[in-house]
Amino acid sequence: MTPRPSTLLFCPAHRPERFDKALQAGAPGIVLDLEDGVGADAKDTARDAALAWLAGPSALATAQHICLRVNDPLTAAGLEDLHRLVHATALPATGWLMLPKVEDAALLRWAASHLQRKAPGWRLCALIESAAGLRGAHQIARAHPALAALGFGGADLRAELGAADTWEALLHARSSLVVDAAGTGLALLDVPHIAIDDEAGLREQALRARALGFHGKLAIHPRQVRPILECFGPTSAEREAARRVVAAYEACAGNACQVDGRLVDEPIYQQARALLAS
Repeated sequence: MTPRPSTLLFCPAHRPERFDKALQAGAPGIVLDLEDGVGADAKDTARDAALAWLAGPSALATAQHICLRVNDPLTAAGLEDLHRLVHATALPATGWLMLPKVEDAALLRWAASHLQRKAPGWRLCALIESAAGLRGAHQIARAHPALAALGFGGADLRAELGAADTWEALLHARSSLVVDAAGTGLALLDVPHIAIDDEAGLREQALRARALGFHGKLAIHPRQVRPILECFGPTSAEREAARRVVAAYEACAGNACQVDGRLVDEPIYQQARALLAS
């Protein structure tokens, strides 16, 4: 199973001179963005640039996650994006199609059926960005085996709800998404931190998202990659504590025991194993 990425770095698709630089930023993958990062007058240029790069040596040779975020498939721009993608001359063997504003499972299944006829090794990331998307998240998370990840689109949701730009305002939405994705094996990626120079705020949000159960956080600038990787990666102390838990529990033949003054039973043991496997 491919490891779940802890971040993906967005790159506006009308700026092809940045694509290779984005690959070198150290993120597990990049997102060529045809949607919010590109104005209406630049959509055609961005589409051409993204598909040309996907057919070129950089994309074809990389083992990283290569993602393409299309426009909303219910719009003319989104339909054109998908049409061009499924008729592309060449694509990497693996990649992700990132769908914005997903609100029901049927849309995801429709996109997956078209994508996989062209590129069976590609998978999907569904962005949950609305109240309707949150209400349908449980079904969306189980809609199709090609789905690899859910992304939380907090900015769009906040605008729809008229909510404040605070952690507390979207806490319920984040927690709900974690619960709906539980047990699916999907990567769960938090909304980007839009204040590019605010590393302290980025780290605070990332650590809070990790504590809720998110696996990573999307990035909009190369400077955000390292802090996100550090926040979502286990520390050496956490790994050592997990090793003690696993060793003690297995030595007790699966019976409850005590490690570092804390009770260890089956759920704690499985959590420690998962940490060591990450």
